[in-house]
Amino acid sequence: TTYNTKIQESTHLFVCDYVEIDSSITSENSRMIVNGRKYDVKVIDNPMGLNKHLEIYLKFTGGQNG
Repeated sequence: TTYNTKIQESTHLFVCDYVEIDSSITSENSRMIVNGRKYDVKVIDNPMGLNKHLEIYLKFTGGQNG
């Protein structure tokens, strides 16, 4: 239920090729900045554990001034 809540809060989905992520990087301590726009990372998912791609669920938090 917590997982579903985080997905429902998401505003964007970032899909990328699979890369192994250091275990110290989690959705709780990460954010992304894309084209000057800030996103909180809600969930980092490796669908079905296939190591083909990652789905990173994001919540838009704002843009930078300028």
